[in-house]
Amino acid sequence: MAPTDAVKFQLLFDTLRHRRIVVSVTPNRLFAQPFCQKGLTFFSPPGDLGRIGHRGTRARRCCQTRPIDIHDVRVCLPMLSATINGTRRKPHPRQSGPRPGRFDIRSRKPMTPLVHQRPDRAGWLIIVSLILLALAAIGSTQPLLAASADVGDPLLIPPDAHYVPLRQAIDAAPPRVGDDLDALATFLGGLANDDRGRAYAIYYWLSKNIAYDTKGFFSGEFGSLTPESVLQRREAVCSGYSRLFQALATRMGLDSREVSGVSKGYGWSTDGTLGDHAWNAVRIDGQWRLIDATWGAGHLDEQNRFVRATNDFYFLTPPERFIVNHLPKDPAWQLLPAPISHAEFLALPNLAPAFFASGLELLDNVGAVLQTRKQLSLALRSNQDVVTAMSLERNGRKLPEQHSFIERDGDRFHLQALLPMPGRYELRLFVKPAEAPGPYNQAASFIVEASTGAGGKAGFPQQTSTYQTRRVTGLAPLAYHLPAGQPQHFDLRVPRAAAVALLDSTGQWHQLTAAEDRWRGNLAAPTGPLKLLAQFDPANNSYDVLVIYQVE
Repeated sequence: MAPTDAVKFQLLFDTLRHRRIVVSVTPNRLFAQPFCQKGLTFFSPPGDLGRIGHRGTRARRCCQTRPIDIHDVRVCLPMLSATINGTRRKPHPRQSGPRPGRFDIRSRKPMTPLVHQRPDRAGWLIIVSLILLALAAIGSTQPLLAASADVGDPLLIPPDAHYVPLRQAIDAAPPRVGDDLDALATFLGGLANDDRGRAYAIYYWLSKNIAYDTKGFFSGEFGSLTPESVLQRREAVCSGYSRLFQALATRMGLDSREVSGVSKGYGWSTDGTLGDHAWNAVRIDGQWRLIDATWGAGHLDEQNRFVRATNDFYFLTPPERFIVNHLPKDPAWQLLPAPISHAEFLALPNLAPAFFASGLELLDNVGAVLQTRKQLSLALRSNQDVVTAMSLERNGRKLPEQHSFIERDGDRFHLQALLPMPGRYELRLFVKPAEAPGPYNQAASFIVEASTGAGGKAGFPQQTSTYQTRRVTGLAPLAYHLPAGQPQHFDLRVPRAAAVALLDSTGQWHQLTAAEDRWRGNLAAPTGPLKLLAQFDPANNSYDVLVIYQVE
């Protein structure tokens, strides 16, 4: 899947036609680059034309909902092949189901922007050459990999902001509007004056009025899925959503298709078992765009109950993000210049809409399955101020918090996990805006295969949210269990701390000494919990707990 001159040429040509985005493909990433009004601005990755940046992609999700400037857009899709084996919960063989939802877990930490770089002289020569080639071929009609801003790309123009009046009109409509297909199509078609608006009217109405049929999904008894039946029952599985969308689109004069394939919905398995799924494609301003009204309507909670929650990410999702969790039977509907295989699809990391909305980027080339002996490390980066958290599960049971540890250094996050025994684990990454209350959103998940395991007592110190929000780094010792009565050397970096101290189980305080930007000290602690604390405001004489050790 190495980028050919023809692929780069076509993508650059598409950019010149639409004056928005240029994308190049490499074996590991898809890079999107913007046209600025004064010319091209590139950010140089090793061995490629350049990129604007990253926002990985994930199965059953993908999103960016805040308004951002085109120069802030970051798109990156690891395209890694890998050996896939093992299983997870099995879906019903005929349906992939909706995506999992949000999880309320204990807090973690934030992030920041990346530095723009200019191409070197050789890079500019390549750019100029490709532009000249593109200008000479104004007749191509190959579909865009990434949509232009004026077509409603979720990254660039969030439908949330653009369609407030339309949403308000649908919310205020009487229930009887949806009693008849023709009447509903007439009503929705009258709310917008362009194809994009009419497509969104269908998408939003479905999300507000059609519930996911969880009973049918888990029993396999779906009932009739004709548009008329779905409209009458007001619930359906994925094919019911897609058929009703198609029926309304046809009546409203939209050029639309129902697309069938497989997806990484509820219970997908890394051994290659995927549930059937259905979604839609709509031609907007001459370009085919992808829509999944099922996943846009809500999600399943931890009790497998449907939670209605409109998610505009699945409206006109860019193809390079849609592919992470949707694989059509007909490769043409991937809408990618170089379609990927079934094996490559399975190997893609499991990234959710929250991953993109939070500006997260995987700094390691990883796939859906990670293999290690006993310890795992992952590096992330974000261009936003977010807090992260992670959890480990084995055989459906959550491991204690001491088996994971997160440090934030600038705009980077370093995630570590200790696997106590050999076997398969599920690692979940969660994220939310730093100042936002409420639950975390799942951003990614990985299967971790440990060959040896670290042992039952292995673990990291127990973290508090302050450790991440205060950007503490370089902690030593980095073990949860410490031997009683034996001297230990404590060392860490705590930015802007006025004092750092240890509080042992007897209530004794032991102050650490500042040395440049680090705090150091030695202590032979008695049996019991040992707390490491920091003071950030000397005026109120209070300390915040950073980590907790267990001395035995």
